[in-house]
Amino acid sequence: MTSKGLRSLAAIGIGLTMAAAAYAGQISDPVISINWSSGDVGGSFNVPYDPALYNAETGWYRWTLSEPVDLVSGDVTYATVNQLSTQINVDPQISLNFAVTAGAAPVNFTISSASLIFGAINNGSITASAQMGITDNNGDGGILSVNYAGKGYKANYNGGANPVPAGTNYASLVNQVNVGVFGSNNNAEGNPPGGGFYPFVGSISSMASAFSFGVTAQDSATGTSTYVIVPEPASMLLMGLGALFALRRR
Repeated sequence: MTSKGLRSLAAIGIGLTMAAAAYAGQISDPVISINWSSGDVGGSFNVPYDPALYNAETGWYRWTLSEPVDLVSGDVTYATVNQLSTQINVDPQISLNFAVTAGAAPVNFTISSASLIFGAINNGSITASAQMGITDNNGDGGILSVNYAGKGYKANYNGGANPVPAGTNYASLVNQVNVGVFGSNNNAEGNPPGGGFYPFVGSISSMASAFSFGVTAQDSATGTSTYVIVPEPASMLLMGLGALFALRRR
């Protein structure tokens, strides 16, 4: 290949890098918010944004709970957050995961992601998937009820985050999960079903997600989720070619 051809390929690569950078975004604070209630008692637990956890080269922000956290009011522990994590890429993508255990009474939870704001993506593609499960720990069966009109997870765009995502709903996923004595069970759902991406028409410039559910007394619940928006391939190519054209004019 000629040196001119190599320079052209390099310029296209630079252009595509510039195109990807155009979608770099801003992560809201807190990065995770938990609001909980049990009867007339309730509280919250927030994970603040830590700039040291953001990798500017890859665009990834990753946070994982280092040890279990008790949700306490007065001198009573109403629930325990056993595991909690988020992985956010400003390109953009949000993953939100949890494991919690209720105390002596049923507990309701809303676990919200950060709001991720980014350069507008026009006519791109979008996907979301979530899994929720429950384990009966005390031998009386269990129910993981869901609070979003029959679903336990929401993925929204063009709105805010806490305490539940605002804006336009892209996906409401995962039905109620029931379990027998000392059993475990889970439900999973995606949009589109079976994986892949749906194309969308219009402009998206922010995204957020959340779980909202109830757990029967002394039982444990888990959840995992992924929410991704990608630009239209043609838009990426045009931005790259535009950068190439600008370089050639020099």
